[in-house]
Amino acid sequence: MYTLKITAGSRLLNAPTILSFTADNYSEFKIRFLKRFGNVGGSNSAMAEKRKLKEKIKESYCMNGFKQIFFESNYWHLDIKKTN
Repeated sequence: MYTLKITAGSRLLNAPTILSFTADNYSEFKIRFLKRFGNVGGSNSAMAEKRKLKEKIKESYCMNGFKQIFFESNYWHLDIKKTN
């Protein structure tokens, strides 16, 4: 089970969106994440960057690459936890 806290914009001003789902491998994780990420809103600047993030996520091939995409983002913040 993966639990992701996604914040668009400032972590101090905006409440995070929490996504939870299960996935057996990274390909399945990407598909399930992208389906849910489409429903996450944010500031105008964050929404402008969202399309670029989705393209980079589609091109990524591992969890470290996925985390790096959010690390390099200006407007999106991610906290991810994996539980059994």
